[in-house]
Amino acid sequence: GPVCNYVLRDLRGETDYCNIKVHARTKADLDGESACIEKVTTLPPSMRELLVKEIQRVQEVEGDFVDTEFYTGFVQREYKPDYLARLKADLAEAYAAEKAALDISEEDQEKAKSRWKTSALGTMGARAFAEAAPEPEEEEDEETLMERAVPDYARKRRQFEHRLKCLEEGIKKAEEEQIKCFADRAALARSMAETQNRIIEVRAEIDRVANVKAPYINSSVIH
Repeated sequence: GPVCNYVLRDLRGETDYCNIKVHARTKADLDGESACIEKVTTLPPSMRELLVKEIQRVQEVEGDFVDTEFYTGFVQREYKPDYLARLKADLAEAYAAEKAALDISEEDQEKAKSRWKTSALGTMGARAFAEAAPEPEEEEDEETLMERAVPDYARKRRQFEHRLKCLEEGIKKAEEEQIKCFADRAALARSMAETQNRIIEVRAEIDRVANVKAPYINSSVIH
């Protein structure tokens, strides 16, 4: 039978696509008159779509470690096998949630989506929390929200702060080494100048002594 729909894949979420031309094509590859869709706005990406894209990105990374901000909102280095296992576990939960949502009524489906958004806070990280969580009734400080949203947030924050401290100490040490290098370079330049002057003086004395026939000679260069 005739195909009355067509799916455009791999489009960006929450993005406007303009001037999409649509036309019918027969089995004989004859095209009908085109119709233009001026503007289409895609829906926001689901949790499952975000996880699939992140898994694809991580699998293309070489080495045992990968840098990511998917869960924390800031760049964190993770052990690749453990990180992939965590992503795939969350992806399985996302698939299960979407499948369950298809088997219930619209009213129950909205409730299931709400429960999924709430449970996802523990695994989706700060970015997913900001997009999916309902507005809190009372204003809470950022630390409380992050502790609720990010698994093992306190330990990761300590690691992050320790890394920052190490970087600051490294920068400070590098600045001290730079100043020391400037001083050593000045001392070396002065020493080279003195050595060069001494070489010139000794060579001149050699030329003078070579013309003296006496067995003894006075010299202020050697002493």
